[in-house]
Amino acid sequence: MRFLKIKYLWLVLAFSAVVLVAAPVETLRIATWNVENLFDAEVDHEVPDSVNFTPDSWRRWTEAKYLSKLTNLAVVVSAMKPDVLCLEELENRKVIEDFVRILQTLPTNAVHYPYIAHKPSEDRRGISTGMISRYPITDTRIEFPVKGMRGALIVTLDIDGTEVIGIVNHWKSWVGEAKENIAIRTKEAIGVRHEALKLLERNPNLSLFIAGDFNDDLDGESLQHGLQAFADREKVLAGLTSNEIFFYNVLGELPKEKLGSYYYARRKAWNTFDAIILAPAMLRPVSEEGPAWRLPPKGEAVVETFKIPGMAGADGRPLAAHRTRLKDGTDKYVDGYSDHFPVFVDLKRALGRDVGTPGRQDVD
Repeated sequence: MRFLKIKYLWLVLAFSAVVLVAAPVETLRIATWNVENLFDAEVDHEVPDSVNFTPDSWRRWTEAKYLSKLTNLAVVVSAMKPDVLCLEELENRKVIEDFVRILQTLPTNAVHYPYIAHKPSEDRRGISTGMISRYPITDTRIEFPVKGMRGALIVTLDIDGTEVIGIVNHWKSWVGEAKENIAIRTKEAIGVRHEALKLLERNPNLSLFIAGDFNDDLDGESLQHGLQAFADREKVLAGLTSNEIFFYNVLGELPKEKLGSYYYARRKAWNTFDAIILAPAMLRPVSEEGPAWRLPPKGEAVVETFKIPGMAGADGRPLAAHRTRLKDGTDKYVDGYSDHFPVFVDLKRALGRDVGTPGRQDVD
């Protein structure tokens, strides 16, 4: 009888081991979101603009409003469920950690992001970029193509045994003189392209994405002439055969009516400032040699400017969290989310090609 119990125990342990070594992860959802001034209600002396986000400041920013905004953002992310989320307009690393904790404690649909990437920027306001991930982050560094700006956050991830590198961006805004702003954004774009080309020279089959708030439309000067990123599959693929490296803006998968992620009130126009851009080899069919992660063929790719009910106002614009002055001279606080909608793309694993070693399948 004792022998049978031991034998049964070994069978249970063996079965458990098999369950833990699941099939490789086949879908990778990457998202980017400018979360619009994610500041807590305390002064961070390393971040100059933090003095404008306190209870005594003109914004009347309190801990309760901060927690409400974190919760609103978390509800969106828990519905979107990205595996990797790039974030823009952050005060510091602490607000990312607070956000991750809120995500873990949602009463329903909680999601877990145990890995964080963040580096301080050189921005005059002090705002920075970051990343949260369900998969391990093995390296984080930041480069500054233009001094005094927010920089390019370069993050290396281990996605189920495959190397994926993401470059998170938040380029120069439209505040100030237009010609100067375009020149700065273009210089940032050229610098990011230089970093991306160095990575691809080291590994032509690297799964590489460039994401963030570029403050430029998909046909803008900095993206097309600086980064050389296009929303045209045929152009990008043709470049591979002629030894020209063009990057692919996944917004090319969307019809025009679904493109807007930000409404620029001054020009009364929708913009496509938020984007995810892929290395060209990631467009190759999975039957060909290439990166571990690919964008599915046209018509099959999943790309979305994401929103949930209540996230937009009656006019369809993103509902931001901010204090506003009414016509009668009184103030009103809008308990919103951000002035941007997030964007995501689903990548598919090229099973059997440069896929690394299968590991444990993460679940929420």
